Amino acid sequence: QTVTFTSSGVVYLSACANLLSNNAYLLTADIVNVNRTCFIANNQENISFNGQGHLVDGIDALNTYGFYVLNNSRNITIRNTQVTDFHFAVNIDQSSLVGIYDFTALSSSHSGIMHSYSVSDTFSNVTSSNNTNNGFWCYYSNSSTYTGITANGNGNVGIVMTGCSGNSLSS
Repeated sequence: QTVTFTSSGVVYLSACANLLSNNAYLLTADIVNVNRTCFIANNQENISFNGQGHLVDGIDALNTYGFYVLNNSRNITIRNTQVTDFHFAVNIDQSSLVGIYDFTALSSSHSGIMHSYSVSDTFSNVTSSNNTNNGFWCYYSNSSTYTGITANGNGNVGIVMTGCSGNSLSS
């Protein structure tokens, strides 16, 4: 497991980590067979994470997330990452201004992306397919934008909106 800090403000990762405010992260290798939540941003802000096309792979363990953004985290960007075999690939909870771009969530044991009690988030060019329940689950989240979404082959439905309002969905 390697975490390398540089003077340029970029943090190079090849292992799971807590994501801290005011940092740019680059994933440098695939991470496989993770048995816990991999990347956590808890009450953090101004984070950019670029997976550079790498895989983050779990073992379908209950209550694990590839990415967990929670507790008033804001201005978090996650891009260019493929996440497989977690309970949820991404869980965004009580946060705002989170952006998920060019992202793939596959084979989650519950849903690909959970988006709860959050506002003004953006999902662009996201595939969330072949998950046990749903591709996307919006739960009381508002004013978010979904563009270029693919959510097929899920056990229940592609996109569920429970108590969500003011969201925009377009191709």
